[in-house]
Amino acid sequence: MSKLNFTPEQRFMIALLCDLHRKPDEREFRPENIKLIMSAITGGHDWAIDWEMGGLFPESPDNYDDVKFVSDVLDMWDFIELGWSKLQDAEKDEIRAAVPYLTEPKFIGFDGNNETDYLAIARMLVEEMNRFSTFKGRSLNSHSPKIDRYRDMLTKWPGIRSTVRMGQISVEQLIELLSRD
Repeated sequence: MSKLNFTPEQRFMIALLCDLHRKPDEREFRPENIKLIMSAITGGHDWAIDWEMGGLFPESPDNYDDVKFVSDVLDMWDFIELGWSKLQDAEKDEIRAAVPYLTEPKFIGFDGNNETDYLAIARMLVEEMNRFSTFKGRSLNSHSPKIDRYRDMLTKWPGIRSTVRMGQISVEQLIELLSRD
């Protein structure tokens, strides 16, 4: 199946059409916006729409590699958190002894200042698409960069992922994932 790839003009038209299905008091495009759009279009002032409403639309669509990365990170952390929740206290203490900086592993997201594309993708997956429900309702803004850490963890993940079932991740596998080499 081919991937959708909308032009900015198509995004704008789709947004206008979707907005029509909202209640009038919930619409993004207010009457004053529509008046401006009509004036710009009929006067040949396309730039005016960009100037006034450009912030509503991204410069470019999400990079598929970034979407895959975020999805893989969420998948990994879903296993980590569920696995942790099923451990006995002695097993948790064993992991904490091996990973001294760890209190409780919890996915905290991506940096809202420096990893905004990743944060937006995570929020789309979790909040809008209802994927990875474990993380629903969390801010997902880590307030510090996490991508390098997640990339490191993901180098170990495929070998572990192929051997575990949901919630059945071992103490040794958790130590391997959560340790910083």
